Amino acid sequence: MNQVALGGELGQPNDKSAARRRLLIEEMVEIIGTMVSILEKIVSDDEDNEDNVDIEEMVEIIGTMVSILEEIVADDEDNEDNDEGVDEVTDRTFGNEVLARAGPVLVDFWARGCPPCRRMTPILKEIAVELGDRLRIVKINIDENPETAERYRIESIPAMVVYVNGQEVEKIVGARSKAKLLRELSPWIR
Repeated sequence: MNQVALGGELGQPNDKSAARRRLLIEEMVEIIGTMVSILEKIVSDDEDNEDNVDIEEMVEIIGTMVSILEEIVADDEDNEDNDEGVDEVTDRTFGNEVLARAGPVLVDFWARGCPPCRRMTPILKEIAVELGDRLRIVKINIDENPETAERYRIESIPAMVVYVNGQEVEKIVGARSKAKLLRELSPWIR
């Protein structure tokens, strides 16, 4: 099974979320095979066949497929929310976690429905792990925390704002490669 065909990187083989994703996808492949068999049977049956059992079974199978796909999406969203090295802040915690913090803090202003924001997630996670305490990285979902986004005039996302000792020193708007982002952040990395 090729990783690209499965919707992207799956992680290491011993990764529990990757294993669960593989199992769900294998289950989907099996269900699709069953659907193909039923469709072939329907096509080959007499035109006078008034038995709707096959069609009802197909509807049931499609419902099962939708449920499995919803599980895969929910798992992906759960994994996105548990980014190693990148903490989530809220309107309520922004002051203590960002403004009151000594040293540089990069705040990723993002939203779930923003594809460029999703592309930045693994890049920010990698940078957070590599730099450790030299640059703290946090994220704030602007849909769930609109006050902070409004207060700091976030008009486009993804927006990554660097604060040093509570003061905004850099605003980076738009998705970037890891190398380009590191170059832009270099003056603020301790």
